[in-house]
Amino acid sequence: MGLLKKLVVPLPTQKYVKQILTLNFNIMKKILLSILLLLTSVGMARAEVVEIGSKETMSWNGPIRASWNYSLVQQIYTIAEIGTSGDIKSISYYAGNNANGLARKFDLYLVETEQEAFEGTTDPETSMTTYNWVSFEEKDKVFSGEVTFNANDWTTITLDVPFHYYGKKNLAVIVNAYTGNYASAFQWASFSTTQNQTLMARNDDKGAYDVTDPTDWYKNTVEPSTLKTHMRFGIENVPRAGLPIDFTARYMLSQQIYMPDEVGPVGNYKALSFTTSPDAEFVARERDLEVYVVPTTKSTFA
Repeated sequence: MGLLKKLVVPLPTQKYVKQILTLNFNIMKKILLSILLLLTSVGMARAEVVEIGSKETMSWNGPIRASWNYSLVQQIYTIAEIGTSGDIKSISYYAGNNANGLARKFDLYLVETEQEAFEGTTDPETSMTTYNWVSFEEKDKVFSGEVTFNANDWTTITLDVPFHYYGKKNLAVIVNAYTGNYASAFQWASFSTTQNQTLMARNDDKGAYDVTDPTDWYKNTVEPSTLKTHMRFGIENVPRAGLPIDFTARYMLSQQIYMPDEVGPVGNYKALSFTTSPDAEFVARERDLEVYVVPTTKSTFA
């Protein structure tokens, strides 16, 4: 069920922080109303590159186990690590000195999850360990193709489908690689974590992994790791609606004209309310505003 958030602000010429206060202004018949809002608080940047981790070490434990013909790798990045919300348009990986000119074919999926780490349960009769993989579907795919990675440098992958990250859950980055050949010295910049936040399945001779069948993920070795890939997210904080407040801007000045038949009857008005779209993942935010109400004869901006 969608969360409907109502913002109530006072008028006309004072600066406020709280959401619910009172106002008193007069609406006169046949006079148009212009509402001017000046956003003065510091919000999120419109676009940014979020870099997670560091090049602490070089490791085969990366988004693609390139030393194997086929691999399926899930990695969990936390809310705290990402630190923002918005539309993820690209991801970048840092590969080692033997990556130059090596192309890998893969599908990439992004999934928001409450899960923080991977844990295994071992069957005492079969000695087989199963893990709590993050569930995902074909609709979660954001990229499919072949990428040639740079050596000792970042390689940026522009997503086929931008992914809107709401910043309320952790993010699972899932790579299903099916190149069909291996590159034995292919390594990734990685950093240590305190939990198993990487889970890898890989094989040489049993074929690509069926993402629709979790039992297929156990057809060869499955291995968790506390090493996680150093990476970047290219995020654009595109607003769902820019008026009256664009929450992704640091500062904003907006002006809107309302016609007499839109405003309603003559009288003293005590409150002004704005309602967001019924977005199920809406995050409540507080902003400092200066709000003005001005009678005007204009009906449009030219």
